[in-house]
Amino acid sequence: MGIVVGGYARISDVGELGDGRDGKEGVVRQQDDVHVLLKGRGLTLGRMYVDNDLSAFKRRVFRPDYQDLIHDLEVGAISGIAAYNIDRITRQPRELEHIIDIYETARRPMVFATTAGDYDLATEDGRFNARLYVMIANKFSADAARRVARQKKSHATSGKTHQGQRAFGWKQDGTLEDWEAELINRAQLDILNGKLVAEVHNEWAEKAIQGPQTPEGKSLSYTSVRYILTNPRLCGYRAYIPVAVREKQGRIDPWDHILERTDGSPVVGDWDKVCSPDQVRAVVDVLNRGSPRDGDVRRAPP
Repeated sequence: MGIVVGGYARISDVGELGDGRDGKEGVVRQQDDVHVLLKGRGLTLGRMYVDNDLSAFKRRVFRPDYQDLIHDLEVGAISGIAAYNIDRITRQPRELEHIIDIYETARRPMVFATTAGDYDLATEDGRFNARLYVMIANKFSADAARRVARQKKSHATSGKTHQGQRAFGWKQDGTLEDWEAELINRAQLDILNGKLVAEVHNEWAEKAIQGPQTPEGKSLSYTSVRYILTNPRLCGYRAYIPVAVREKQGRIDPWDHILERTDGSPVVGDWDKVCSPDQVRAVVDVLNRGSPRDGDVRRAPP
């Protein structure tokens, strides 16, 4: 039996390039390539590790099978990696350095095989080539991310509807999902008349109300209900939150990121509106006057 290695297949996340792909065909092709590579090299497959629709460039993305791969390398369950190319494994130099440390300290023969050639991480030349390739891949991803960010901001500035999954209250084409829009309107008016967000949340939970991103069998969380009722999108205002902000901050208030035209007026989107600006602002004002726990919302003045 040849050296036991782990095969790894990965493709970037859905929507990173805005092409709507799901990645399944890509990882299947990569797995086929890995099997051919193993056969040609006389290597034995210990396990095929697959991370579909997950970026190897974004630092905060958790790739479960990649973590399993690294763990199995460290404990000696496998003695190498086989992949279509090194950028399938990582596009982050810091991750590559961790892998190099494992290879340098291993007390057994190790393999790092790709369809583009092997990397001998036990040698200076091998480490240099691996580092160079990962640095180039990292730069390519950073450039692509900037292009996508520019495209998305331009899209937002022109008032076009958000891409991706629909928001609660709307259909995919930007027209209203009538029963959801009615639910939002009723809840807003109830809050302006003194009802607590917690009470609205409980009512929605009893009705098993779900949003487009709610996991199967779950209802909307309290935080999600509050966000739905105060989202500036309800009155047509277009917000744009850069990816860098999303990755660095936890809870983000979209009202802090409303796009403005040169005259200072808000950018208004091309989708149907659920309520007026005055109504959603009144709800925001009422909730902002509540306690920090959001459970003691006072009655709005008449």
